Amino acid sequence: SSGLSSSNAYPNADQTGCELCPAGEQPNEENTGCEQCPAGTFSDGTAVSSYSAVCKACSSSSGLSSSNAYPNADQTGCELCPAGEQPNEENTGCEQCPAGTFSDGTAVSSYSAVCKACSSSSGLSSS
Repeated sequence: SSGLSSSNAYPNADQTGCELCPAGEQPNEENTGCEQCPAGTFSDGTAVSSYSAVCKACSSSSGLSSSNAYPNADQTGCELCPAGEQPNEENTGCEQCPAGTFSDGTAVSSYSAVCKACSSSSGLSSS
């Protein structure tokens, strides 16, 4: 991999070039290898220009940009929380919506819009 300029890379074993960290990981502090992304973040394993962009929150992702998402188990991508739930504070999974609110499980741009009151909803099912 010649001329790889990426903050998601570390020198290969004989230090003649660079290797990208795989999805779900970021370069370690010594830049001698890779380590798991911090909890609540993910990496898709692509080359990025800044170290802070290697492991990112689902809400800042271009793949599935949603505040109703959390990193999957191996931290290589994001999954939407199901209807009735919202991402937990650590962004490691989902938790029940607060009392008096609901979620239809769709992707939303802001966290405050995941669980909403019926008065702010357009999806009213009339019986």
